[in-house]
Amino acid sequence: MYKKLKDLLTYYKQNIYELDECIIPIEKIAEKSNEINVTSHSLILARIQNMLIDQLILNLCKLFDSPSDKYPTVSIPSILRYLNDNEGDLTKPDLKERSEVFFQDKGSLTILEDSIIKSICSRYKQEIDDKEGILKRFKDRRDKNIAHNEAVELDKLEEISWKDAMELKSLAEEFKDCVNYCFFDKGGSGYISDLGSVKESMKTLIQAILYK
Repeated sequence: MYKKLKDLLTYYKQNIYELDECIIPIEKIAEKSNEINVTSHSLILARIQNMLIDQLILNLCKLFDSPSDKYPTVSIPSILRYLNDNEGDLTKPDLKERSEVFFQDKGSLTILEDSIIKSICSRYKQEIDDKEGILKRFKDRRDKNIAHNEAVELDKLEEISWKDAMELKSLAEEFKDCVNYCFFDKGGSGYISDLGSVKESMKTLIQAILYK
């Protein structure tokens, strides 16, 4: 059971890494937008940024997709289902202590039915429910404009914001950290990140464009 959970978490962390691979170039281009806009590369960089935003929306939405009975998915709801379905095999002696440590600076964890796993799942289900409006706007954008070619005017869709995207990403990262800390060693079940290299590469690229 732990191996399966570890595999799910590793795949989930890879998805967050891919999300960061979109965010870093978007932010780096935005930081230098005034300088970029007066170069001959402004149009192509704007197009690249727009494509990355589309990819960001796709990556962000799949982290919150509902579980499917037809095919395996990796998302917060699907991992929550796995935790609930395998509660007996995943409840280890130090789980309560670990959860108390993890949630001590995030508000106390309400214990339901004397079950730590049910309590963790209930907490994150509520967190997702609280962001239902934000998620709907992102999923509408994905379903009607990115994943499918619906004849819909973009100005008819509700607006999405960078702040909303970062709010969803923050929740996705907290959930990853929770599962990692409560069910594994702090450094366990990891996807090796090379985001520092991504940042340096993007910085070098923009410098080459601006100061050639």
